[in-house]
Amino acid sequence: MAEMAWVLEGRLLVVANTEAPVPPEEWSTCVQDIAAHAKHHWALEPRILVFTEGGGPDAVQRKAVLEAVPQIRKAKGAVITNNLLVRGVATAFSWFTSGFRVFDPSALAEAVAWLGLHQSEESFAKLAMERVKLELGDDRTRSIPRAG
Repeated sequence: MAEMAWVLEGRLLVVANTEAPVPPEEWSTCVQDIAAHAKHHWALEPRILVFTEGGGPDAVQRKAVLEAVPQIRKAKGAVITNNLLVRGVATAFSWFTSGFRVFDPSALAEAVAWLGLHQSEESFAKLAMERVKLELGDDRTRSIPRAG
């Protein structure tokens, strides 16, 4: 069973992690997908919307994505979580990138507004959230609100 799911479109990446650590093979595939996509679509400031229940990349994995996808250093990201440890990790990640902020799941609208998404990107983000929630399961993605 997968521990993370992601969707890319234009300058936007939507990613979700369960409570479990990200297996190396999933992380490697994700980084490869992001790197290939970024070459063609991330000339402008990328936007990243992350939902996590506590799982996520470890220090080695974070270093790997920074090396493979240099554009990520100029990304603007919103991390949606209730997990205190993740809040600390996201803060540390922000030291090496231009702008990540952490939001409570109840503040999704504020997170999306902070990212400065265009209307079409907001629509895509909603569809992507439904897709990753479906892929990982409702009970494993509580930080993603239900559609409706």
